[in-house]
Amino acid sequence: MKKKKQTLVQPAQPTYPMTFETYREIGPREIKSHYLGQGYPDCFNGVVSIRRYKVTIELIDEPVEDLRARLLNLWLTMEYNSHHCAPMWNAAVELGVEDPSKFLRLGEQGRLSGKSR
Repeated sequence: MKKKKQTLVQPAQPTYPMTFETYREIGPREIKSHYLGQGYPDCFNGVVSIRRYKVTIELIDEPVEDLRARLLNLWLTMEYNSHHCAPMWNAAVELGVEDPSKFLRLGEQGRLSGKSR
């Protein structure tokens, strides 16, 4: 019995220029990482990297009210993790929330009533 010859399916090639939005902050660590900050041609795991790309990072300005609402929604819907409390408190303070305990307590009420994931 003959074995069928398998053909590899090539992923679709991206079209350029390409623009996308992300909630992930891209700072010096990410820029210097192997993926974004690679300053030399390379071949790794079968991927030949000889083309150069120009990457522009731009912060999208949004009203602080939208950011506060997004933070509260995140607090209400995320799975509870004690490691998130201090960073979210700090984010609330940075956004000018006068009393973060009241702001984040709303999230606790949502969690207790079963509104969390």
